[in-house]
Amino acid sequence: MCNGKKAAAGPYKILATYGDAHDDVIKGLDTCQEALAEHHTKLYQDIHASLTNAKWHSLLSCGRLREHIKQGVQILHAVDVASGEVLGYISLKRYDEHFGATSDPSRPSGRIKLNHIVVLAAHRGRGIGRALFSHIFERYSSPEERHRTYDYSIVACEFNIDAIAWYRRLGFAVVGMHVSHKPTYPVCYVHMHRTGDQAPAKHMQTRRIFGSEVIGEKLEQVAVNPSK
Repeated sequence: MCNGKKAAAGPYKILATYGDAHDDVIKGLDTCQEALAEHHTKLYQDIHASLTNAKWHSLLSCGRLREHIKQGVQILHAVDVASGEVLGYISLKRYDEHFGATSDPSRPSGRIKLNHIVVLAAHRGRGIGRALFSHIFERYSSPEERHRTYDYSIVACEFNIDAIAWYRRLGFAVVGMHVSHKPTYPVCYVHMHRTGDQAPAKHMQTRRIFGSEVIGEKLEQVAVNPSK
């Protein structure tokens, strides 16, 4: 998302982010969000040149981190042990209302909506993203949370195919799509879901919306004459 240069791989640790976090931490998270917006700008530059970094920053609900934390958004961030640099983060919001049927009727289900999972480009391939997600999954699968089972949801832009493939490897499956026309440019969003009360291996099978006969085909827009 930032640049293609690979940083020296050193130890990192995962920390919780609180509303009174040091300004350097917030600045590091802002850097990750700027990289996230820049990444989407590049993905869509050929079809939506008017979607600038600033517009993507808004569409992705970036910024105002301290305010989001006060409103119940939870953030974990990864930092380099030696330098203290923020390498990436995961943000989410937990909803404890009943969300759907579970294998155990005595355990109501909740929902965890993942907002962003971001790792700076120079630090990918070190397991940071998976570690961030694992910390969340382990937290809400802990004995303290055994009274409830949580499902996970995340939304990704259609062109962010590397992220979608990575979410699949985490056990997420595509459950739907929607197109947003706000403000003036259509962007297709892919909705993905992971059930929390089943073993991750059961989610590794991918689900396709289209059959093999159309995978890879180019669709053309055809004008239809309603009078015929």
